[in-house]
Amino acid sequence: MNVEFYQGKKLKKKKSMKTFEKEFNAKTKLETLDQYIHSILNKFDPEDKIEVCIQEFYGKQFVTVKILDRVLN
Repeated sequence: MNVEFYQGKKLKKKKSMKTFEKEFNAKTKLETLDQYIHSILNKFDPEDKIEVCIQEFYGKQFVTVKILDRVLN
């Protein structure tokens, strides 16, 4: 178990950040990207904080989904 200290208090990390990345064709519909994102989110706690980034360049769309660390006191 990972343990960190913050101002003398012991904090426990429940899980580490997970990152999912996938490359799509530039003409891929937003509905398809949405399905990919939801397929990832269905595997995690709905209260987890997330970051979703969709970038388009060089004729491709890149989707990055980050499930952020959760720290419990």
